Amino acid sequence: MKKTLLICVCIVSLLFVVQTVSARGIPVIYSNGLTCEVKEKLPEEAIIDGSHVDFGISFDQFAIFWIPLWNYGTTNYAYIDKAHDTVYEIDTNDSEEAGFLKENYNIDITKAPKISFWNAIGGKLIALAVIALLVWGSLKSKKDDKEKEAREIEELKRIEEEEAQRAEPEETVEEEAELTEAEEEEESEKEGEKA
Repeated sequence: MKKTLLICVCIVSLLFVVQTVSARGIPVIYSNGLTCEVKEKLPEEAIIDGSHVDFGISFDQFAIFWIPLWNYGTTNYAYIDKAHDTVYEIDTNDSEEAGFLKENYNIDITKAPKISFWNAIGGKLIALAVIALLVWGSLKSKKDDKEKEAREIEELKRIEEEEAQRAEPEETVEEEAELTEAEEEEESEKEGEKA
């Protein structure tokens, strides 16, 4: 079941490949570069170069399997088209643009832009959880191997003890037979002396 799920995820991932690298034969999908995040949907009349745009932020990001791991560079306010193909950065020092956004859309660009929790921290938490699970699985596997080895040693000792116990009664029976023969000889000697 797990293998089937993994194969399905890999196939779907390959369909949406941004960039791939092969690490020991396993495709690793990663992206590196400009990323945008829509913060506010703008009305349909917000058009730049014949395309509807929304308000958001743009920043550089490194991600593996669409999990954001590292944001770098500067974070800027921007107009973003629907396909997220084109980003028009907004100059925060332009008071005319700031006034237009504040007046028409109630958007304040005087504050520093903030990246969402998922892009800022969420991906790192997922990556740490995956790494922790891999380490835990490795340690558990080693512990299980040691426990299995200890059980095997105990089983071998138990078998040896059982074999030793089986051998002991035979020796005891033989010893008793020898003692009985020796006693009979002594008795016959005593009877021979009496007679």
